[in-house]
Amino acid sequence: MKKLRKILGRVLLGLVIVFLLAFPVAAETVTVHVGGLVCGLCAQGIQKKMSKLDGVKSFKVSLEDQRVDVALKAGSALKDDVLRKTLEDSGFRVFSIERNP
Repeated sequence: MKKLRKILGRVLLGLVIVFLLAFPVAAETVTVHVGGLVCGLCAQGIQKKMSKLDGVKSFKVSLEDQRVDVALKAGSALKDDVLRKTLEDSGFRVFSIERNP
């Protein structure tokens, strides 16, 4: 009986850890509306630049919606002006930046 409790306790702890890793608590997403996205090479250029930024967990470039969705790491302090400069230095116009908790 004692072994069973110990095993169940470990399984429960493992499930809690998996849940916490799968659903980060304080992650933030940022939606950047850009102009000039016309082809796959544009998306590749953005991917190259965005992957170098500290605090970026993942991102998605939508050519159709002219948008870059950025998921930040929990606690990241990545500022709007850094995102704007990164995209503008890559040759794109930034129309707006929206933060979503």
